Amino acid sequence: MTPARRDRNGRSGAVRRRTAAMLGFATAAVLAVTDRGMAEPLTLHAAAERALAQYPSVQAAAARRDQAQKAIGVAKADWFPSLALSGTATRYEEPMLVYPIHGFTPSLVPPFARTLYHATLELGYTVFDGARSGRVREARARAGAAGASAGATAQEMLQNVVLSYLQVLGRRELLAAHDRRLEALRAERTRVEHLLATGRAAEVDRLQADAEVQRAEADRVERVAVLALAEQELARLLDVPAEATRASELVPVVLADSILAPADSLSAAAEARNPRLQQARAAAAASEAAAAAARGERWPELGIFARENYWNDDGGNDALEWSAGVQLVYPLFTGGARRAAIAAAGAEAQATSADAETAALEIDRGLDQARSDVEEARARGASLDIAVRRFAEVVRIRKLTLETGTGTQVDYLDAEADLLDAQARLIDSRHREIAARSELALHSGQLDLEWLRRNLENRP
Repeated sequence: MTPARRDRNGRSGAVRRRTAAMLGFATAAVLAVTDRGMAEPLTLHAAAERALAQYPSVQAAAARRDQAQKAIGVAKADWFPSLALSGTATRYEEPMLVYPIHGFTPSLVPPFARTLYHATLELGYTVFDGARSGRVREARARAGAAGASAGATAQEMLQNVVLSYLQVLGRRELLAAHDRRLEALRAERTRVEHLLATGRAAEVDRLQADAEVQRAEADRVERVAVLALAEQELARLLDVPAEATRASELVPVVLADSILAPADSLSAAAEARNPRLQQARAAAAASEAAAAAARGERWPELGIFARENYWNDDGGNDALEWSAGVQLVYPLFTGGARRAAIAAAGAEAQATSADAETAALEIDRGLDQARSDVEEARARGASLDIAVRRFAEVVRIRKLTLETGTGTQVDYLDAEADLLDAQARLIDSRHREIAARSELALHSGQLDLEWLRRNLENRP
């Protein structure tokens, strides 16, 4: 057997082993995906739904929203009367009166016992509390802030899914373009080897062709690695096996239209719907209500009460009496705590008000930047689309001249590299436009599943 034949057989065996391994891996991946209910190709809309349903930060924000809603009930409970039942059992060293004395005549002297039992049923109502209404307003405002925070977390999660999904698609397309160039380089190497065998090419041409192939294969390893990282990040967002977010499982998306809403329309939408702005303003309202509650502590607290008292002992002696009254509470001296609390609450109100103004400015800045990004990506995409067609024609011509002997290998390889670079830039610009459009929707408070459905289409 000749060395060439052995080499071919060795390579065929290696190819068969790699193919078997790849088939085994693919089978395992399909089974894993099927077990997790993700056997169908993964769309962006399905990925977004899954992330919203299970990601911990979204669930935590929803739980805090529910907690804040319940806190309103806690604060409002101060408006209602209270009813409490208490009881004690006491053992004394010396006998004690079983129930109170209401006179000093011998017939009114109560029995004595060492073990006494006492129960009290008390109904109370706070007629006036200067801080009560402020606490209720604060609880409502904080519930509004928590609800807005939950909405903001959901929208930001959608944006993360969009960006991660596009990153996988983009790196997949870059790898595919690189594979096309690698295929062309291998074909060129084969052509040069044939020419070298017939004496129509120099050894340096073969060396250069082989070097280009080796460099492209090394670059491919890096591209495969960065693609795998993007797939893993998307899988982490969705809490699915990495096999479910392989690039081959993702359905590409394109913009449904190129219509961009006017800037004033987007600003108005952000003013009305941006959840981060709503959260900041609700937090400011809560701080102002807390400041009002702190100032309300300057006023006395007025309440009324009614009690039913029951005493007895082990000997069966007992008594039942009622009492009612009015209670006024006003701390005369608190060591400066009341004044400090009022000052602290006022400072917090000023800070949160400034935070709300800052949030509005940041949102305006974000809208301007996202709109600029959309226009830039659109313009770059239009130019790069022309460039790709032009470079493809240059590659075709260079290949023809190389085959006819009127061109050089360097010119052909340079043209291939230029085409690959233009294709990569075009893919990137299209995905940048989608990302910028979703960023606009995020800042204007419109990014949700319905927005994804209306503005992005699956491309078979």
